[in-house]
Amino acid sequence: RSALEDMFDGQPIVSLPVERLIEVLQVPLSSSGKITAAIAGQIGQCPDKLGIGFEPDRRYGPAALTPTGHIVLFKASDGGPVDAEKPQYAAARTMVDVSALAAAADGDVHEAEFRNVRDEIWSFDGLDEAERIRLSAHAMILLNDAPRHQAVMKRLAGLPKSGARRVTEAALSAVLADGHVDPAEIR
Repeated sequence: RSALEDMFDGQPIVSLPVERLIEVLQVPLSSSGKITAAIAGQIGQCPDKLGIGFEPDRRYGPAALTPTGHIVLFKASDGGPVDAEKPQYAAARTMVDVSALAAAADGDVHEAEFRNVRDEIWSFDGLDEAERIRLSAHAMILLNDAPRHQAVMKRLAGLPKSGARRVTEAALSAVLADGHVDPAEIR
């Protein structure tokens, strides 16, 4: 437990390389060096028991852990479970994905863009604190690894018109947050 706690260095949320967490948890990778579903399950069980959530967490979204990627750990009772199918949560997650995709389109995500996305999460109606914290962790992950364009746009197309409008407005707000608009961000 102390090794995981040390990673937080007094903060409620922290981003670190997946390799570091695997090392601390002493979880062996598969012979191919990939994180299989079984290994991901092992990685998820330990933090859950210690009141720590993480993103990307395959139980609550489509993204999976990769050995060379990043993970965001956050303090959360029982690992911060959420209902990923809840309409408000799904819409907010899509908003985060679209906003991150737009913000990262110019190749550089500014702190102001991230703050804007985080503020949108906390102003999104119908979410509880655990959902907002998990979405904030998800947004932090996207600073390091933007979501795949096609998957995000498919989720956006599946939202009701009012939800899609809210997501689009949030993405535009994120793009404008750094005071610089690149044509790639708007596209």
